[in-house]
Amino acid sequence: MEPECEEEVFVDIHGKNVNISQLSHIIPASDNGPRGGSIEAEIDRNGVANIIVLCSKHHKIIDDKATRSLFPVETLGKWKDIHQSKIETLFQRKFKQASDCFLAISELLDANHDIWSTSGPGRPCSPDDQDRDKVWSDGKKTILNNNDKIVRMLDANYHFFNATNALKQGRRRFITHAKAFKHNCTAPSEQRRNDYLRFSADFRRALNDPLKEFYNDESIYTRYQASTPVLEKLSKNGLVLSGKIQDDFILTVDTKHLKAYRILVSYTYVFTPSSVDGMDQTDPNIDAVVLVQINAEYHPAAEQILKKRGIAIFVYGELFGAIRAKTPEEALEWLTQKERQTRLDCIQGKLSLLVLKPSIRSLEIWCFGSYLRLKTYRDIDLVLFYDEHFTHESIDGCRDVLRKAFQPQLLDLEFKPKRERAQYLDSLSQNNAECVYR
Repeated sequence: MEPECEEEVFVDIHGKNVNISQLSHIIPASDNGPRGGSIEAEIDRNGVANIIVLCSKHHKIIDDKATRSLFPVETLGKWKDIHQSKIETLFQRKFKQASDCFLAISELLDANHDIWSTSGPGRPCSPDDQDRDKVWSDGKKTILNNNDKIVRMLDANYHFFNATNALKQGRRRFITHAKAFKHNCTAPSEQRRNDYLRFSADFRRALNDPLKEFYNDESIYTRYQASTPVLEKLSKNGLVLSGKIQDDFILTVDTKHLKAYRILVSYTYVFTPSSVDGMDQTDPNIDAVVLVQINAEYHPAAEQILKKRGIAIFVYGELFGAIRAKTPEEALEWLTQKERQTRLDCIQGKLSLLVLKPSIRSLEIWCFGSYLRLKTYRDIDLVLFYDEHFTHESIDGCRDVLRKAFQPQLLDLEFKPKRERAQYLDSLSQNNAECVYR
């Protein structure tokens, strides 16, 4: 198609869509045709790469003797590339950023709203509305077309709509609404329904501020700048000694152990290998990536690419543990939240199967150390807080039971009276201490 052409290539004939587009050769089938002899290289002249779809008007213009010289092969090739890009955008519109997806859908919804409010059936009539039916008929086709585009985008980018309940519900309701609206527009009058699901403005509002319901004034999220609140939270928790922000989305921080540690703050919902390419264009010297969106995740392939290059990647909560690492290599080894929870579940499962004597059931057991921090660990650190009536015999018996239960894993066990619990746990604040039995 000619890039600026707005001619319809599908027309409605008695309720059926009929394709009236025309196929034209970019390089003619024979050297005597329009643009013949302009390319010396051998090509498949009837192949898809040499065919362009046009309306009848532009087909006539590019091949007519009076005008064909204005449309060389290079121009038609560009037309084809532009149109192909538009088609791919419509039918395979997968976005890297949720905000881009929400904006594209919002623009289509706004266009639908304008048509409905200016020419829809609910608009008050006036004496000048002689073409009202035709205007609404054309507008209805545009709305149906826009709805189809939105539904395709909702399907291709469904993962963006899991962030909030408003987005989840809005996506489901819009797809149902679009199907019902299409039915009412195309079905015979006796089959149409007045009680079909109408469009909800709540969906449009959810697209405007998709994460609002999850965040308060101390949010890490702002549409254009998240690095400032991230740095403030790291500083507030005493995790960084100093830090500065570059280009709104790169932090350079100094911790007790890490110096000039560069962190890319990413807003994407799914960090993919393509995201890695974008990161390299932004700053090739990144040490770590943190994803700040709710329900954000990173693709395993992207994680492997980054780790081979010595770059760590975290979701937001994981950063606050990994920033305590003593070296960049240790940060790469930091457990994800899911991996940490799996290890906790493993410990709690084993402890729940222990048969303890009544005299020692009042134990409170906490896990800490590298087992809950790093992928590679030497042993499992446990501290057991006991009541005052505990005897050395009870402690020895408990130690034997635990070591047998956890074989072949090594245990590093400490026993402390409960009166020392608060002070001892304070000393473990940097070690991810977690209660696993009480």
